[in-house]
Amino acid sequence: MLKDILQESWAYREMVREARKKARKEGRAEGRAEGRAEGRAEGRAEGRAEGRAEGRAEGQLEGKRETLREMLVHTTSKRFPALATQAEQVGQSISDLTQLQQLIDAIIDAQNEEEAHRALVQTMS
Repeated sequence: MLKDILQESWAYREMVREARKKARKEGRAEGRAEGRAEGRAEGRAEGRAEGRAEGRAEGQLEGKRETLREMLVHTTSKRFPALATQAEQVGQSISDLTQLQQLIDAIIDAQNEEEAHRALVQTMS
């Protein structure tokens, strides 16, 4: 009975309304803070994963590039020892994998030192 009287009073209803309003405001603030924290954590995790993947891919590409450069120098020095230094210099100036492979093929296909030299010089142009 006393409870019913209190619940019906304007003061009680005003206090309840203010308490709900305050709770909603605090809940929103907490929710935003938690959302930001979760978003930052997820963003960092995604960034790290993307960075690792990009780093791995870049490392693999550089590994292939170095392998082809070594193959160019090795093939040239085996077939045309006088051109080994030039092949190393040319190889270091090329970053495109296809171009490196094509140059290796040209050195393999060269019938003589002059053709091999021409292939190296043309690649530099």
